[in-house]
Amino acid sequence: MDVPSVAQSIVHKTQSGDQGALPEELHRAVLAVAYGAASDTSTGSTEFFLLAMAKYPEIQRKAQEELEAYVGPNRLPDFSDYGNLVYCRAIVKETFRWRPVIPYGVIHRVMCDDEYEGLFIPKGATVVFNSWGMLHNPEDYPRPEEFYPDRFIKDGKLDPNVRDPSTIAFGFGRRICPGRHLADASLFLTVASVLHVFNVEPATGPDGEPLSVDVKMTDGMISLPESLPCVLRVRSKQAESLIYKSNIE
Repeated sequence: MDVPSVAQSIVHKTQSGDQGALPEELHRAVLAVAYGAASDTSTGSTEFFLLAMAKYPEIQRKAQEELEAYVGPNRLPDFSDYGNLVYCRAIVKETFRWRPVIPYGVIHRVMCDDEYEGLFIPKGATVVFNSWGMLHNPEDYPRPEEFYPDRFIKDGKLDPNVRDPSTIAFGFGRRICPGRHLADASLFLTVASVLHVFNVEPATGPDGEPLSVDVKMTDGMISLPESLPCVLRVRSKQAESLIYKSNIE
């Protein structure tokens, strides 16, 4: 099946002599930046989601009940389910909040003299913002160390009165992450697809006991789990058939 993509569109425009096509060097730069910016961050968010599911099986089960109700056993979730899968969307928000993969954001430069709460910030100063601290502020997110997607839901809908973590996790201003909407959609589909067909469980050690999923995070601009002591177990024979069918298609 021919799956559309940005790279495919660029290649087609270039080969067809489209007058709107950009120079080849710029095409390469656009694709390289998109891949480089998303590869570690998207992988990290997925890994933190898996750790959370292994640590909080009751949350995993709640999402699976939603998937069973709205998607059913005969197909995999897709983007048409986005509006119905409120709890899966809340898991995405909580993943971005609970373990931001860029905990101190990207350094910014002040374009003109400014002042914040009596503190003078001169033009040209570099500013580092504490995404981790903001996303773990108990005034906005009570019990911040707990993975709790329900904090974003009220009366069966996403609560607009709870600050959306994406307003912090993806940066600010003109330098806000341009791929934030793709990141949200991609993680949503990952969450829904994985939980629809798999149970996420802690891996077991040589003694047969479950390993701790409270793993350390790496240092650096991008912070990832140091390990991923999780296993995926197929939920049923029917779920297994959906996996094989998706590979064939």
